Amino acid sequence: MFLEDRTVVVYGTAIPYSATVTRALAGHRALVYLADISMQRAEVAARRINDVGGVAEPATVDLFYRQAVEAYTREVAEWSGGIDVAVIAIADENPAAQLMATETVCAHMAGQGYGIVLTLSARGIADPEYLRLAERVAPSGVALLPAFGIPAPMPAADPATLRRA
Repeated sequence: MFLEDRTVVVYGTAIPYSATVTRALAGHRALVYLADISMQRAEVAARRINDVGGVAEPATVDLFYRQAVEAYTREVAEWSGGIDVAVIAIADENPAAQLMATETVCAHMAGQGYGIVLTLSARGIADPEYLRLAERVAPSGVALLPAFGIPAPMPAADPATLRRA
């Protein structure tokens, strides 16, 4: 399977879409790391994934604090060997946190030369900053994809050929 043993990080577990996406990823045997400001929410999401045979690890991360998001991203990447897919599922009421988490994981993925970032935001992706970010990271093999809204630039490489260096 395409996602088997791939590392997926989900930033935010409060919105309904994140639960649907993470369960689907777990069903494809992805290793799912769940970061939320609330450990209780992250644990509930992890239990749902683990209960259906997936593998999920919850963590408390202050998603409004850049250094916390950077440290968590770095730790997961070091522990797992890289981040293949990131899901930005921070509530729409926090567009600055959405953009900051997206920038953080895109910078990491650009450094490793591959990755897919899925944003689950109806409002955030309309921000011109997202389009500029997508254009900036696409040449590095990173696809920044909106779940809603307008299409974003794609990297030259086919995202289906994800492989770790």
